[in-house]
Amino acid sequence: MDSCYSRNTYKFTLGLSHNLLEPGDIVTLTDTATGLNKLPVIIENVTENGDEYYDREAKYRPYGTYSPARYTIYESERASIDRQISPCNINQPVIFEPPANLENNMAIYVAGSGGEEWGGCNVWVSDDGDAYKQIGTIDGPSRQGVLATALPAGFDPDIINALGVDLSLSRSSLLSGTRADADNYNTLCYVGGELISYETATLTDSNKYDLTYLRRGIYGTENKAHGAGEQFLRIDKQTIFSYPITEDQIGKTIYLKFTSWNTFGVAEQALDEVHVYNYVIKG
Repeated sequence: MDSCYSRNTYKFTLGLSHNLLEPGDIVTLTDTATGLNKLPVIIENVTENGDEYYDREAKYRPYGTYSPARYTIYESERASIDRQISPCNINQPVIFEPPANLENNMAIYVAGSGGEEWGGCNVWVSDDGDAYKQIGTIDGPSRQGVLATALPAGFDPDIINALGVDLSLSRSSLLSGTRADADNYNTLCYVGGELISYETATLTDSNKYDLTYLRRGIYGTENKAHGAGEQFLRIDKQTIFSYPITEDQIGKTIYLKFTSWNTFGVAEQALDEVHVYNYVIKG
């Protein structure tokens, strides 16, 4: 039989996951580089090659020269991960200038989030809307959302009104603090231009909260009424990008772009694929 059918010998190396294959076993070989497509061979020799690998020699066995398999064999289905999945665009970013008590130097704060595959983004700026330069990165999503209900202007501290927020945009959550946390601004939030801290966060629905015992108009920001849908941001310094500015830039319009990457840190968007956000520096 060997002289008729087994003139070709094949050598291949397999790891421990195939260590049950032994001489006498019939397997098929597939190798696109050499044109093999499920070629039946019989293993003749097994030689140890290091601690985790074994070299095997096999000879061709044409169909009809061996008994069929006793059990049905299924093609293996291996789970695959698409690491090039699109991150999609950044959500509407929160862009504002922090008061001097919050930031030592003049700066613009930028925070954002994205969909489930969003991992972060590079931040680009332009003075004319044409030529952009990269100025930094946002390495993860911020806890951003919108006001679920209107908030009237109130006293400070405000123990009457509740600040209803919806964080579905970033799929994030809030925790309650203590009265001291609120008074020391440890739960600081940006609410449509006003800085507010809170004591208690009560979950009302998925990613929705009512915030109570509010400190209003923090760091000299205006204690004012806010409508439903205004931007909300929990100010976490580790997820906020700070862009320094100077006095001579006051009144100037800058153009910002955000090229996002996915949760694997790849598949970054191109500049011409993303939206441009205009911001007038107020000082």
